[in-house]
Amino acid sequence: MHKRRLVVLAGILLATALAAEPDKAEVISFTGKAEYQTENGWVPLSQGSFLDQGTVISTGFRSTAVLKIGDSRFTVEPLSRITISKLSESDQNYDTEMNLSTGKLKIDVKAVPGRTTAFTVRSPTATASVRGTSGEFSAAGTLTATTGVWTYTPQNRTKNINVEAGQSIQTAENGIVTAPQQEAQKKAAGSKDSSSTKTLATEESISTVNISTGSETYTSGIRQSSSLQITIIMP
Repeated sequence: MHKRRLVVLAGILLATALAAEPDKAEVISFTGKAEYQTENGWVPLSQGSFLDQGTVISTGFRSTAVLKIGDSRFTVEPLSRITISKLSESDQNYDTEMNLSTGKLKIDVKAVPGRTTAFTVRSPTATASVRGTSGEFSAAGTLTATTGVWTYTPQNRTKNINVEAGQSIQTAENGIVTAPQQEAQKKAAGSKDSSSTKTLATEESISTVNISTGSETYTSGIRQSSSLQITIIMP
């Protein structure tokens, strides 16, 4: 009877240990061509498998991989490559670090009650870190904060920049940093640029139309005089 209890207890402890898989990242799901690197080459990811610290993950065209570490989830976007550079778990904290060499990574870091949850992601141009929040980070150095407050550090700089929810920031290859701005303003600016492009395209498309005013005929190009003005309004 006593031996049976010991066997049952050992089985429970073993099952708990296997289920928890501390210091590992679990593959929740994937689509398309998603692989990880081994000593023998690249191997396809499998749902429910666990990845160790130091693992390199790569996704192909129209492919993604979703990883779970603790209660946090990370989505490796198409045409991306990341390295899980640090996986550390203790009774007091979760500490995760990733290197993003190409592509994008969606991040949803969940705070665990009674523990400190820290996450850091690095690219060739910048580093972003957070505790319990979400956003998207690209290898090009662009950070878009969805919730919470991020700490953003451009490469070769020591001063941190806070990026709040709804803001984005970018570091170019030449080291120039675009200050945090609201995504709504960014989209509005992009829409304005798009309108300008459409206007130019429209002007070019009517450049072969003959327009007569007075004694002059305008052909091949748009000209403007005191007696003629053309206004183009795009929807």
